Amino acid sequence: MFNNRSLKAAFLLTIFLLASFAFPVAADDGDGSLWGEVLNADGTIRYDNLTDQGVQTESADWMPSIDLGFTSVDMQAEYHVYETPSGNIVQLPTAATLFFMALNPQESGLTEVSASAGGWGSALLTAPGIVSAMLTGANIDFSGTQYVNSSQFADALISGDTNIWSLGAGDIWHLTQSLLDSSTSDHNLYTMLLLYTPDNIPEEIAELLPEEPIDDDDDDEPPLPPRCPAPSVAVGAITRNGTLLSPNYPLVVGQDPDKRGVDISFNVSVAPTIYTYFEEVPIYESGWCGNCNGSSTGGTPCHRCRVLTGWECQTRTQIFPETIPVAYGAVNLTNESRDWIEDTLSIRYPGAYVHHGSFSFPSSSGGSSWSFVQEHIQVQDPGEWNITIGGRTSGTPVSPVRNFGGAVNSFDVYLKETAITQ
Repeated sequence: MFNNRSLKAAFLLTIFLLASFAFPVAADDGDGSLWGEVLNADGTIRYDNLTDQGVQTESADWMPSIDLGFTSVDMQAEYHVYETPSGNIVQLPTAATLFFMALNPQESGLTEVSASAGGWGSALLTAPGIVSAMLTGANIDFSGTQYVNSSQFADALISGDTNIWSLGAGDIWHLTQSLLDSSTSDHNLYTMLLLYTPDNIPEEIAELLPEEPIDDDDDDEPPLPPRCPAPSVAVGAITRNGTLLSPNYPLVVGQDPDKRGVDISFNVSVAPTIYTYFEEVPIYESGWCGNCNGSSTGGTPCHRCRVLTGWECQTRTQIFPETIPVAYGAVNLTNESRDWIEDTLSIRYPGAYVHHGSFSFPSSSGGSSWSFVQEHIQVQDPGEWNITIGGRTSGTPVSPVRNFGGAVNSFDVYLKETAITQ
């Protein structure tokens, strides 16, 4: 048994020593709603959606017997049990119970959890739990599983992905903190979460649950959770703009006595990316439960209760800002103007050629927008010039890095006494 201070210190020390976290998940029936009742999209446990059935104990052949000399004491398996609105059971074994499960993986069913759902259910196992299991010789099999980014781990579970694992922070850190909350209140350490559907709850656990009131007048099955739409990602728009600031009618610098050149403004920004997902929320109404058919004996007495009448898919959104770590501006003489100088202008001015057909101005931002002004660009060649802006974005936890580039505007540079036709 731990007090609150020693439990938290031990738990946080374990996390510190295991800087990354791994969570193998046994396959379930593919219905993401199983985990949607238990986890939020950020990985925290939905305790407010669960009915707390308290800390329960049960006798188990695989738990040890302690010899005190004059007598022996059989240790019992100990779990904190919760129930979801649809009747699924969430079970958190204590660290001591998980230790002896790992010592006896076949008898305790830990082998079945690490291999497949079978008659057990699904499991979330934290890094401390995995290390404890492996140290006792239990075989935690990662084969056939797929890695998922830690910030999307809970979302993948809720949407129905199975046989996945992850490491890092994000959802995994939030789940670990949620387990710590329950650990602190119980003075026990929890590193594993088991989820059972009503058709595979072990008899020992079912016997520990309080009897549910039955409405004899209503044989209707409770409504099943809906299959909500899949999450969607709307990447933020990239906006680019380039403008000739001065002068209004630039001359080639070779004919400009002031060698004025041109001033160009470059601007680019990226809007936030919007991640939209849906949460299955139960709808309850006040009703009657128990023996409400007029019979004087048998069953639970008629009483007021909350009745699950339906479900709704509620929309949730997350906003992810995106930055521009790399950006550059450029001005380039168009290919048509290059051809005109070399094929047409050279007839009137023998030896005419393209002197300096492009200028580039690399820079970097780090923010969600970038603005840059380049003054006195010494354009020596007449014709049409394109203003170009390029670079890349940082990406977000739900969207990849994006490259951008291309012309956004143009301006003309003039040659005295010569008509530019292209």
